[in-house]
Amino acid sequence: MKKNVLRTIVFVLLAMAVSGGCMYLIPLPTFTLTYEGKSTDFNARGDFYISVGDSGIYTVNYVVNNPVDGIVVDVESNDDWITVLSDFPSSNTTGSITFKVSENKSEDSRVGYISVDYGAYDCSRSVFIRVYQRNY
Repeated sequence: MKKNVLRTIVFVLLAMAVSGGCMYLIPLPTFTLTYEGKSTDFNARGDFYISVGDSGIYTVNYVVNNPVDGIVVDVESNDDWITVLSDFPSSNTTGSITFKVSENKSEDSRVGYISVDYGAYDCSRSVFIRVYQRNY
């Protein structure tokens, strides 16, 4: 009996170490982001680079692999020139992130961020869509 309890404790601690302290069962949720035919898989945190033209509306598609019931996808941008148009948070594990960028009137190119989060507390998965816009 004691050996079984000890094995269980060791297994849970090992699973937490492998999963970064997350209490979800393995496999952990991951993201797949797609923009203009280019897809990238993310196991944890990371940046997804895209380049946009002048002002306009753009879309990045997402898939949550290995989803967990009750967890939602949340998307936001703190950059004043990027407006997320899609309705978030969302319980959909497959969808689109539609956003609008305003005209770049400065002499310099600029980079903004859209955060895509899935999970809660220490189990969250976050990907940043890094939006690059040239000056025109």
